[in-house]
Amino acid sequence: MDLERYRRTDRAQDVGFVFGALTAASLPGPGLLHLLGRLHMTESAARSTLAKMVRMGRLDVERHGRVGLYSLGAPLARRYRQIEGTATPATWSGSFHGLLHQVPESARWFRDRLTYYADFHGFGSLRPGVLISARAEADTVLGQLGEVPEGALVHRVQITPESIEEARGMAEATWDLAEVGRRAEDLTARIRALRGSVELAGRPADDAPLWDVFGQWNALYQQVLRVVLADPHLPAELMPLRWPVGTMFAELNRLNSRWGPTLQPFLRAQVEQAAPGLARYEPAPWERTR
Repeated sequence: MDLERYRRTDRAQDVGFVFGALTAASLPGPGLLHLLGRLHMTESAARSTLAKMVRMGRLDVERHGRVGLYSLGAPLARRYRQIEGTATPATWSGSFHGLLHQVPESARWFRDRLTYYADFHGFGSLRPGVLISARAEADTVLGQLGEVPEGALVHRVQITPESIEEARGMAEATWDLAEVGRRAEDLTARIRALRGSVELAGRPADDAPLWDVFGQWNALYQQVLRVVLADPHLPAELMPLRWPVGTMFAELNRLNSRWGPTLQPFLRAQVEQAAPGLARYEPAPWERTR
């Protein structure tokens, strides 16, 4: 069993970042490979990453002659709406959706697979063998697991706390919300510092500064992604009264509004040079608010 395919990788995150940076609905393979190369990924590593993401359903691909046209698969598109801060908040039904599991050591590969997909779809570990989520995603996880090996058990359950206070306590125990909030505050300070230190207005005389900012943008979004993945995106009723992730996204939007209008046209032009006329784009966030 290929365990790597059930673990998150920086390479896959770079692919998602490129789509987000260009606000692209679909990108042709040659343009995507060119931009991934600028993020220090070799062509063979980039091709391998794209193929693996297609197999896992993270990317969709359609052929246009000899060129593959890639788009984000539904699970990854939803995750990147969370990274943008535009995902629809969950609503609290009064119960957690749960997965009870018992997996023998001989089927450890299956446990890796279960925890990967459960984490990706918003589940956290309340205690060993008990995964919970505020969203009704148990069927989605089970649908991606495949056949349960002999000796392993996975059961779908619903857990209803007796009070909202008990529900909040379960949420804090499962996701360590105080630590997630602290990390968001630290990252907010970093975003503010970047916004004050890196000026990007108008097209520079040469492309080197733009590629440098492209790399900084990607490095920043890898940190944002770590906060987003740790944030369970719970209903408001279960969250602390003061939740700094919203402030982080507000600062990130300000930074994007300063860098994006110069950097994004440059990046889209790179894609067009590599494979003209195939890419499809959506309005950028700073364009939607005009």
